[in-house]
Amino acid sequence: MDGVFQIYSTDGEALKASRIHHSNALILRDGTQLAMAEWASELLDEGTPIILHHHGLGEHHGRHERTLQAFFAEPLRLISFDARGHGLSDGPRGDAENVDHLVDDFMQVIAHVHDRFPDAPIILFGHSMGGAVTSRYITTHEPPDYLKGVILSAPAIKTPDDLLLRIMKRAGRFLLKVKPRLQLPASVAAKGISTVKKEVERYKNDPLNHGYISVRLGMSLACMTDEFYKLAPRVNLPVLAYHSIDDPICDYQGTKAFVERLGSSDKQLFTFKNVYHEIHHENIETLDMLHQLIRNWVNERFDSF
Repeated sequence: MDGVFQIYSTDGEALKASRIHHSNALILRDGTQLAMAEWASELLDEGTPIILHHHGLGEHHGRHERTLQAFFAEPLRLISFDARGHGLSDGPRGDAENVDHLVDDFMQVIAHVHDRFPDAPIILFGHSMGGAVTSRYITTHEPPDYLKGVILSAPAIKTPDDLLLRIMKRAGRFLLKVKPRLQLPASVAAKGISTVKKEVERYKNDPLNHGYISVRLGMSLACMTDEFYKLAPRVNLPVLAYHSIDDPICDYQGTKAFVERLGSSDKQLFTFKNVYHEIHHENIETLDMLHQLIRNWVNERFDSF
């Protein structure tokens, strides 16, 4: 499905978008089909830089369309996809064997994109669970030369120690043995998405969102914090991370500790206050700050090669 995509700011004002939206699919090695999307202006050079995006738990790439369009200046090519068990992709909702399973999927997506555009440099952009998957990838694999940087949006490096998480940790080993694919309510409360009520309602009313996570994926995410810290010094890629200290869904302190431990000499953590988990779905003033931050960072990195 192709078409001209119209995007809107938080207050509903239409924003100009001249990229063409293309929908397609990728069949993974195990036969799972992932829904993919691409936004690109016509007549782009095959070497045009790419932003490759990974969404968060319980949502889908479509929730980030207006963000990607607004924050990344043309002529960048924008590509995103629905992770297994999410959106229009195959698989039980919120389920994967573990985080490394999602990393393997992401690596197949990255390879697929590179095969299509072998001359294009790529920056990875992961939000929340997608930020955790991206972080796991760069801490456990040597990135290819065409990967030029990483953007982490409120990555799930550390989750708040709420009741559900404590129960999952305590009962996890038993459940992993008897019901590893059991779907539990994810601790992603809609009210923690944004301080903007319209965005909360949009999240709650989106038919492609779901509120589940399997025992095995939940345990993997919940127990990986120390592993992130331990392996962070291996990372030498440029990294931009941003997170709100008032995020009720993913713990800001986890992101701070992770970025501090990164081996990269080119790393930045931008801290927001008085906003929630999805900073890209916040008030206009915050969006303006985030927009300028991302554009400046990307332009500086892409100008360097």
